[in-house]
Amino acid sequence: MSKISNDYINLEHEVKLPSEKPLVYEDLREEDFDHEMQKAMDDLDNGRTYTSEEVEKELEDI
Repeated sequence: MSKISNDYINLEHEVKLPSEKPLVYEDLREEDFDHEMQKAMDDLDNGRTYTSEEVEKELEDI
């Protein structure tokens, strides 16, 4: 088995772990679910959205 020098490893993207664990519907109380839905509706109302083209572009860059 050969060893590879760290000088030759190129990490193109920084790896980050999420600061919070993902939401799981089954773990949410009804009021928590309602709060998350309200946050989503507020985002929509305030124009904090992405087009499908923007999402596709971001995914291509990963």
